Amino acid sequence: MFRPGSPASAALVLAVCAALGSVGCGPSGGPRAVSGVLDLRGWNFEDGGDAHLVGEWVFRYRSLEGPAALPPDEPPAPPFLAVPGSWNSQGLSGLAFATHALRVRLPDPAPRQLALALGEAHSAERLYANGRLVYQRGRVAESASEERADPAPVLVQFPVERDVLDLAVDVSNHFHYEGGLLHVPRLGLPEGLRARQDVDTRVDHLILGCLGVLSLYYAVLFVARPERSHLLFSLLTLIVVLRVAVMEWHVNALLPIGAAGQLRLDYFTLLVAPPVYYALLEELFPREFPHRVQRLALAISGVGAATLLLPTYWFTRVREPAIGVGLVVVSLAFVFVFRAALRGRPGASLLAAACFLVVGLAVHDALARWGLIEESRELLPFGNAALIFSHAVVLGLRLSRALGSSEALSGRLQEMNLDLEQRIRARTAELERLATTDPLTGLSNRRELQRLAEVERSRAQRYGHELAVLVVDADDFKKLNDVYGHATGDLALQVLASELLGLVRGHDLVGRWGGEEFVLALPQLDAAGARTAAERLRRRLGEKPIPVPEGGTVHVRVSIGGAVARPDESFEHALRRADTALYAAKEAGRNLVVVDES
Repeated sequence: MFRPGSPASAALVLAVCAALGSVGCGPSGGPRAVSGVLDLRGWNFEDGGDAHLVGEWVFRYRSLEGPAALPPDEPPAPPFLAVPGSWNSQGLSGLAFATHALRVRLPDPAPRQLALALGEAHSAERLYANGRLVYQRGRVAESASEERADPAPVLVQFPVERDVLDLAVDVSNHFHYEGGLLHVPRLGLPEGLRARQDVDTRVDHLILGCLGVLSLYYAVLFVARPERSHLLFSLLTLIVVLRVAVMEWHVNALLPIGAAGQLRLDYFTLLVAPPVYYALLEELFPREFPHRVQRLALAISGVGAATLLLPTYWFTRVREPAIGVGLVVVSLAFVFVFRAALRGRPGASLLAAACFLVVGLAVHDALARWGLIEESRELLPFGNAALIFSHAVVLGLRLSRALGSSEALSGRLQEMNLDLEQRIRARTAELERLATTDPLTGLSNRRELQRLAEVERSRAQRYGHELAVLVVDADDFKKLNDVYGHATGDLALQVLASELLGLVRGHDLVGRWGGEEFVLALPQLDAAGARTAAERLRRRLGEKPIPVPEGGTVHVRVSIGGAVARPDESFEHALRRADTALYAAKEAGRNLVVVDES
């Protein structure tokens, strides 16, 4: 069973990409045209598939002769030019027009319908089959003002009425630096060519879909987990997606950017890919990659990108130098990857294997481009896809290790947090107790009692209940301190507080207001009830014995002032009236209860 990120799954990814790369490859052999004639009489279109029309074609430079380039009753006349090939390779200017023609001898009996697949052009073209115009892409003209380039690949179907097929292609190029039939025309049965085209399109869509999902995933991952490697990988994958879409002309099917926009996007992806890839490798293996190479790649890419502002003819001249520079940068990157693999850096061995695959496919495409091997569809996009997938595996492994370490640290941190939370809760409870409780008596302190009493006063107003307020003050308390000492005074306050708690109801509020003064808030008591409660408190408190240091006991008498809060009166205002009543009790001789009934 394959696990994501394991060497086995990585090998499977590379193998799948290599297998995909083999889809669409043309045959390596087959007849070649000689002196403008291609003999396919021994060719079986059913079994052998489509034939590549390679070799010597009739060539009429700076002349648009159409079918006249192949007189029906005469053998093809020189000059001839190898196809695929550019006019520039013959020392001719690419900005020109010409006719390419080829006589194809078909098997007997010949198929009734054939199709011709024409690859990407840098120009406008007219296709003639046996003297009839069967297709025109763009508008062929002898001047740049009249020409309209249409480089997209096409598939042209036409009937066949005899066993000789005369093909003529008028080509005009006032658009691109390079002119001519640059790709192999392929002749075959329409259904076979369409099936192959469909397979190529599905493979392209598979690559684009997989890489697009990867790019989006790492972009979202970068937002959630901002690491530079995630952003660079997302950008690199997006560049490869654009590159595949541009090279196979899928972009033009979605966006009307035209031939010039297509070429600029093609060159742009070619220029920016090397520095972005190098920056990603710097993030993966920071000690293996000299930063000066990255600066050089950025400088070259900047210069190359600036050329995209020039007319099409001029910026297309930088393609070969750009490819050369890109190959140098990528080759250096691969060398450093191999060095990292030799040094045992995590993930470097997998990337080195992917680099070998990319190099092999790049060599194949270069040989096909130079005409040294039979041309097929470009395979480098499959190598790029394999390289992208291998980097995704390496980043996944790094992320997995980071998450493993993070989970372990998170576990320890969670334990520490739980312990800290327990300590904080205990400390908070202690601080709350200290902030709300009088330290000597254990009753609510002044601030807490005032807060609770205001809440109780709001409840009483809401439900129409009374709220009685009593102020209890120990008589002659200073004399007690002076005679027996402050320790006895503190003990007396503690005894009074304890006795108060025992005498009130469970929902009554009791607190120490300050010094020897206590305040009580008694819900649902009117003036008479408040007076009764106050008298009971005065009597019971005065009867409570307080031990003194010399032995024996003393009794502390109290005076009590009370008031019942009026309907719209605050607790604080009712307290002031109770305090005034307390002073009245003191003035009247102490050890008395006075309730303000106004």
